[in-house]
Amino acid sequence: MAKKRKPKSLESGRDYEVGYGKPPRHGQFQPGESGNPAGRPRGLNNFITDLRRALGVPVKVKVGDRWRKMSTQEAALMLLRETACRRALVPSNAFSSSRAGSTTNRHRPRKRPCQ
Repeated sequence: MAKKRKPKSLESGRDYEVGYGKPPRHGQFQPGESGNPAGRPRGLNNFITDLRRALGVPVKVKVGDRWRKMSTQEAALMLLRETACRRALVPSNAFSSSRAGSTTNRHRPRKRPCQ
């Protein structure tokens, strides 16, 4: 039968066992020292934080004949809606262009959904 050996750290008189998740004491981070000293600086915002801040900034938008103050996000959504209402055409896809001789109904506008 094989003789059980003590861990190396205990053989040399140390009281700390080195193993998985337990690096040698000389290789551990010192108190106050980070594992990534060149990492993300404090106070630096990520993309989502910057986006939320930018979309929350108020802007003045002319609605009808008067100016209205709203968030950038709301103004962008209004612009997207208005653009969609103005361009409410039937999309010409591969099926409509492959039909032989039927060019009359290709770009006929639908009823405008926003009116």
